[in-house]
Amino acid sequence: MMSVLTIVLKLEYHGFAYAGFQRQSATRDSDVSHNMANLVSGDSVPCGDNVSGNKSDCVPRASKKGRHQAPITIQSQIEEALVQWTGLTLSQLRVRGAGRTDKGVHATGQICAFDVPLNMLNHMGSDCSSVNDAALPTLRLALEKLNEGRSDSGCCIHALPRTLDQWQIRRAISTRLPADIIVRSARIWCGERPFEPRQGILRKTYTYRLRFRSSNCQPAQESHEIINAGPSLLRRFNDNNSIWLCPWALDERSLLKTCELLEGKHNFYSFVHKSDRRMLESDEERAIRHTN
Repeated sequence: MMSVLTIVLKLEYHGFAYAGFQRQSATRDSDVSHNMANLVSGDSVPCGDNVSGNKSDCVPRASKKGRHQAPITIQSQIEEALVQWTGLTLSQLRVRGAGRTDKGVHATGQICAFDVPLNMLNHMGSDCSSVNDAALPTLRLALEKLNEGRSDSGCCIHALPRTLDQWQIRRAISTRLPADIIVRSARIWCGERPFEPRQGILRKTYTYRLRFRSSNCQPAQESHEIINAGPSLLRRFNDNNSIWLCPWALDERSLLKTCELLEGKHNFYSFVHKSDRRMLESDEERAIRHTN
């Protein structure tokens, strides 16, 4: 019997202002503090009226000048929104993502999940009397829909039906997030086993966007001087830090041939996080199916 209600979120975000997806601990000299969006002074986010006063369970935010400060990440923003909405602590919510994007990297389909202990919805929690009043009706409604979708054996009749798409939860979280982080969908997990995003990944799609001048449009001796003019003339008003302006002229045919070399099965064991390597064989391979 499941002891938590798990909500699976599909996120889209512009990562330029963030130090990656995963929450990070405070550092003395944060190299991302100058271009972080929505910096707020203070030590922590209020954890609600019904939670314990342990600040270690609260979400770290940008600290006052002179103090240590934690880099702002996508996960920390999601956690902050959830703590404010539900009144639960980070240890209760247990926010986790399907992958760790680096600093400045964007995403259009990042999957993450969070839990709500069922006893918190039933006013039986030891640390809190319940979830915040703002979130309680919405989460109880989600739980009712989940129970309606289960068979007598306790398994969900449908895998993840569209009728379980929780737009009310999506709205509640989105209104507490900055404009560059978007919740595209919020669904109830109704599987027999707990949902762990990293372990449930079937495939990933990476997109690298660059703009460059072509060096093979005419013979080298006739090439115009503009091909060595640098990236400034390649800029467009709507680039929005989502494309790399290559300072060199490139050969398109060579680029395509290079991409083809990446296709096929390769060993990415050295790129796997050390905590997950125990689940893999050192010679296990993954396939790159398509490059374009």
